[in-house]
Amino acid sequence: MFEKVRDLRGLDALHKTVAVINGDVLLPGLGISDEDRQMLCEKISIVYHAAATVR
Repeated sequence: MFEKVRDLRGLDALHKTVAVINGDVLLPGLGISDEDRQMLCEKISIVYHAAATVR
């Protein structure tokens, strides 16, 4: 997906359209800050997650 956006619109467009949100699936509310949660609700239309257990 990222390669397609980069090839069609360039690297700058990719940086403007991708947001990385840190969290922790073991915490309440997935460990997402209130600010990030608000941005997700207001501005994000597609979510790809990479949640995993790391030992």
